[in-house]
Amino acid sequence: MDEKGIQLGIGKRTLVLVDRDQKTVQHLENGDRELVTIIECVSADGDALRPSIIFKGKRRNLAWARSNPCNASISTSPNGWTDMELGRAWLERDFEPETAARNTSGGYRLLILDGHNSHCTYEFVKFCEKHKIILMCLPSHTTHRLQPCDVGVFGPLASSWKSEVNHASAANIAITKFNLLDYYDAARSRAMTASTIQSVFRKTGIYPFNPHVI
Repeated sequence: MDEKGIQLGIGKRTLVLVDRDQKTVQHLENGDRELVTIIECVSADGDALRPSIIFKGKRRNLAWARSNPCNASISTSPNGWTDMELGRAWLERDFEPETAARNTSGGYRLLILDGHNSHCTYEFVKFCEKHKIILMCLPSHTTHRLQPCDVGVFGPLASSWKSEVNHASAANIAITKFNLLDYYDAARSRAMTASTIQSVFRKTGIYPFNPHVI
């Protein structure tokens, strides 16, 4: 698992052909730089858990999930970042029940993550011990090589998301908290395919013997 930040109104740079005498080229973009944090968790079998979305705000507006095609769980924080409380909430509310339902053998589950302080609290570790979850905490400065999400998932996801922002901007549609889940689901569906997810586990060299271990 890992976190990924996206901005509501910042798309990708585009290449265009213009007349050589044209001094100004206009690009339509909403430009909203508000950060939304996405927690994603992928498995070596090519599957992914539902995403967890952290919006900036003091309290959740139920209308934000009125359209929720990816069945994302939704939280808020003052700055839109994850923290110790939200990290533990994701573990208890999302990871444990979803992976337990797939764990037909009743054995241990493996959770690979980085050393962010939201993952390394006493409560987080104690919960994992109680529920037969093995934590594999990656060493500092190695996630660009060892973290499956960083190695090959978040790059395509970021590109796909920025394309969604560009298309929405071209249609004069602003992406807000009320419609973000629709656009994120479209970007996620294109970027996080089973083959892409499986390939990054092989690249990192941590592909487990049992491809159904999560």
